Amino acid sequence: MDWADDCVDHLIGGGALNLVGLDGSGRSHSLRMIADALDPSDWTHLVWSPSDLATMQRREISAAIDVLNHDDRYPAILIDDFGELLMTSIGPWLERTLFS
Repeated sequence: MDWADDCVDHLIGGGALNLVGLDGSGRSHSLRMIADALDPSDWTHLVWSPSDLATMQRREISAAIDVLNHDDRYPAILIDDFGELLMTSIGPWLERTLFS
C-alpha cells in the first residue's frame, strides 16, 4: 500500500486531508495521484485549482457540488492551493458552502 492509498483510507474513515507544499513542490501532482487512487465505482470527485474556480460562476460551482451530494458514491473535492483561494473574493463563500 502506498501513501495515496493511505490518504484514500483516511478519507473513507471520514477524515479530511490538508496537503501542504509550496508551488513546484509536487503538491498538485500529489492531488492528482490521490484522485487517480479513488475507485470510480465508489467515488465521485472534483479536482479544482484557484484558476479553475476563477473562471466559474458560483451557480456552476454549486451545481457541481450538488451533483457530488446526490450520487450514490462517496463525494470528494480536491482543491489545489485552497489557502490561496481563501484570499480571493470567492474563497470565503466556497468555504461556507463546503463546510456548512
